Amino acid sequence: MTRSTRRAFVGGLVGTGLRADRPRYGGTLAVAAGFPILALTADPLVFEDGSGRARPGLAREWSAGAGFREWRFDLRGGVPTHDGVALTAEVAAEALGKVLRGYRWSGSGNRIVAASERSSPALPAELAHAAAGIPGTGPFRTETYKPGKLARVTAFEEYWNSRPYLDAVELRFAGAGAAVSEIAPGDIRRETQRGHRIHATPPNDLVALVFDRTHPSARRESIRRGLVAAIDRTPIANVILQKQGEAAGGILPGGVSGYGFLFSRERDLAGARRMLASAGEALPLGYDPAVAILKPIADRIALNAREAGLTIRTVDRAPAAVWLRRVAGLHTDPHLALAHYARGLELAEPAPAESLEELYLRERTLLAGGWVAPLFHVSRVYSVAPEVRNWPGAGLPEWRFEDTWLNRR
Repeated sequence: MTRSTRRAFVGGLVGTGLRADRPRYGGTLAVAAGFPILALTADPLVFEDGSGRARPGLAREWSAGAGFREWRFDLRGGVPTHDGVALTAEVAAEALGKVLRGYRWSGSGNRIVAASERSSPALPAELAHAAAGIPGTGPFRTETYKPGKLARVTAFEEYWNSRPYLDAVELRFAGAGAAVSEIAPGDIRRETQRGHRIHATPPNDLVALVFDRTHPSARRESIRRGLVAAIDRTPIANVILQKQGEAAGGILPGGVSGYGFLFSRERDLAGARRMLASAGEALPLGYDPAVAILKPIADRIALNAREAGLTIRTVDRAPAAVWLRRVAGLHTDPHLALAHYARGLELAEPAPAESLEELYLRERTLLAGGWVAPLFHVSRVYSVAPEVRNWPGAGLPEWRFEDTWLNRR
């Protein structure tokens, strides 16, 4: 929202008599949730809205050459950076070359060019995320960063798209006293009773089992496939996830690929018992305790496995034979999404596919060895305090707070 648009918006509210609830500047927003700080401090060439549509960011406009092997991006002129100098096409191209290595990046004047040996029709979508942001161009600048403890960013007064309403955002990893927190689905009722609003993203995060290829038990295919066959996904999705997710058999969410139903997600308890008949000692199942939904899912998997004759010991630290992982869903383009999930699951990145049919075969190949087992596609659920206005979380893979404000009296 530009400065002139904001003035018109505020003026419209005043005209309706809603002075007490109009946007205002100031205050610090405390957030407790996993969060890429780059989404606040680095702007991309192209933004993506909640519907997956590209819109101008640092680039005013862009176009592709024949076969989508070359893209041209025209940079906004005079974009100030946190270092006090204007952004140049050369600096932007150098930054992009460090994170998107499949392209040859160059910059001259106000134009950035990306060239590739392969057709890349989805490059704008690939650029529209924090990892492809140009450092030092975002609406906030880093003041404090203590990994695993606290990050604090403050408003960048010269931000090219007008100063944020908030003075600062604090990302608190411990979470006490935060106005915005990521919560487990089981906490929705409690947070609602506190007067907090609940926001949920689309179910695009992937929860999957990833087996350790060096662990003796995990190297036995019968144990890998037996454990997966023992898991009863639907009750976990309905009860543990409170329907804030859905059972999955494939890597890509059905809403992204359109073919998710082709992957099996049914339990086979009889088959699991046969495969696990000689499983032997307890299998350690690891999870990240910082991700609220993983522990209850791990505990239920342990119960399912016990019914099939396998003892599971859940652990929140290494070593483990198998890990329960959540990989954030960032892309609505299925080709980019599969590559992203593959990296998060420690799988070889698939070769580019020319069609959805070919993409489906790529996905089946990634799962063929049984080293990874998709279980659920889940939403991220957030509790938002009443004073937080214009919260951007729902529907977007990464948050931006320049238009969020606090209504504190």
